[in-house]
Amino acid sequence: MQSGVWLRAAAIVAGLGVLGAAIGGLVISSGLAPTSARPPDSPLTVDFLHGTFKAAVARGGETIAVPETIDLTDPGLIRLGAGHYANTCASCHGAPGMGQSPLALMMRPSPQHLPSVVGQFTDPELYWILREGVRFSAMPAWPSETNHDEIWAVVAFLRQLPTMSADQFAVLRTGPDPQAPVTPWGHTGETVATRFGEPSPPLDEYAYLAPTPGWTPIGLDERPLGRCTACHGADGSGTVTNGHAPNLTLLDEAKIAAALRGYADGSRPSGMMAIVASSLSSSQIDALAAHFAALPDVPSPKPTKGDAARGALIAAQGLPAAGVPACLSCHATAVREKLPLIRPPVLQGQSQPYLMARLDTFAAQQGRASPGVTWNPMPAIAGGLTAQDRADVAAWFTSLAPDADLAATPVTPTADQVATAQGLVTQVCSRCHTAALTGDAAGGIANLTGQTSAYLGNQLWAFHTQRRSASQMVQTAGPLTEDQIAALSLQIGTLEHAAGLDPVKGGLPVTDAALQAAGQLVASGDPARGLPACSSCHGADTRAVFDLAPRLEGQGQIYLQRRLGSFAEGRDLAPWSPMHAIASALSQDERTALAGWYARN
Repeated sequence: MQSGVWLRAAAIVAGLGVLGAAIGGLVISSGLAPTSARPPDSPLTVDFLHGTFKAAVARGGETIAVPETIDLTDPGLIRLGAGHYANTCASCHGAPGMGQSPLALMMRPSPQHLPSVVGQFTDPELYWILREGVRFSAMPAWPSETNHDEIWAVVAFLRQLPTMSADQFAVLRTGPDPQAPVTPWGHTGETVATRFGEPSPPLDEYAYLAPTPGWTPIGLDERPLGRCTACHGADGSGTVTNGHAPNLTLLDEAKIAAALRGYADGSRPSGMMAIVASSLSSSQIDALAAHFAALPDVPSPKPTKGDAARGALIAAQGLPAAGVPACLSCHATAVREKLPLIRPPVLQGQSQPYLMARLDTFAAQQGRASPGVTWNPMPAIAGGLTAQDRADVAAWFTSLAPDADLAATPVTPTADQVATAQGLVTQVCSRCHTAALTGDAAGGIANLTGQTSAYLGNQLWAFHTQRRSASQMVQTAGPLTEDQIAALSLQIGTLEHAAGLDPVKGGLPVTDAALQAAGQLVASGDPARGLPACSSCHGADTRAVFDLAPRLEGQGQIYLQRRLGSFAEGRDLAPWSPMHAIASALSQDERTALAGWYARN
């Protein structure tokens, strides 16, 4: 009897549910659902929406802590945040001593007047709101998938809102400077697809393209230079924000233009710069790049954190045990011009807060480097540095004169190191590599001659720490001390290249046509597949190109085939290396042909 009552009750509830759904569907399809934003929300709706919002924010804020490297009272950080607030937030949330836009107040739900309510939220909660946004409101998520540390600049500014006057805000804000020269819109340029978050369907109803009219008309008002100088200063040095904005006087025109275009399409992550750069025409990007590149080099603010002397050692020697190469392997003056694949920026004299922020952002990304047309090894490299390491390196680069000629100082092995290395070569290395260190007769053992000390040391440390897994070398390098690794790499690195017995012996046969195609890959790569020229890193004399890349000419074909196969599988390579993506984009026949080409040259 009781079960029958429950069954009837369940049937009634189910029927009411179906009836309610049908009525709801009828109301929606007939257009009777209230979607007008004209009447204000009822108190019940306001309490429901805001209560839900506050609960979600409180939960999200519990997962966030202010980084130790962030000082929310730093005037430069506050000014940087003020610029972004003026460019994006003030249109809806108002500003100190001012009200809100009539359009914002007619939104439902209406955005809060932040000077009035910012005290209701903790610093982590403000960060969470800015990063995540608020669904079903007009509050957007931060427009970049990474580089979220820049959000703290906005948090720092928001903390000042309750006590800030309208005049104080006017001094800090970015806005059209009436004294700034006009930068005409000129040629719009081709529209490019942007990458800001996951696109929302239906895709044919949205335009994920740049340039845009802008949240505020930064480009269309034809005075974008005034926006730039508010954070970078009229002299371009970034001193006005205590170095939190980079020193643009140290960058060349091409680098600035490429960065702006990267910010505009989202390939270079920055929520702050995306708003500005996506609002500029192609002509304005070129004009602004030319303007700042033409300014005289200006020193950045002096470093305030870190040990510059220790940073100099890391820059020159790296942290081999951690798999971190020397900064100067890429950023030395002479090397930068020979690495178009990376296009390393000028770092000497750049501001410490900016360098630290960039390194922190790279470290947060982690992961392997991706090649394509551009290769960025920095996420993996910065990930191997501690916060103190990053501060030390940044302090050293900032302490340098902007025109300092950076060069890796050649290190000559001492007499003791030569003796140590010769003893190890005789007792250990020669067993496999032969006494001349040119590899074995079968062509499967590496020829060590003609290699750089940096490359040799990097590989010995990889075996020593088992980041590279060849069992024989792991057993050999494992017991070596730091001093022995240094002695071996320095001494063997002085040897000129010597040909092995028969580098082609034992390799798979390669046709002349395949060798010719391989030579084309060596010289020019394959841009259609995003493959760079092998020679852009692997020159015949790697000492003159990139000291972390091995010499491949005259290396055994079997050895090269095996290494390229490992790279294609993602094994036995440094996390900052682009070789996995490159080798995996090659067919097995292409890898064999490349190995054969290098063995014959």
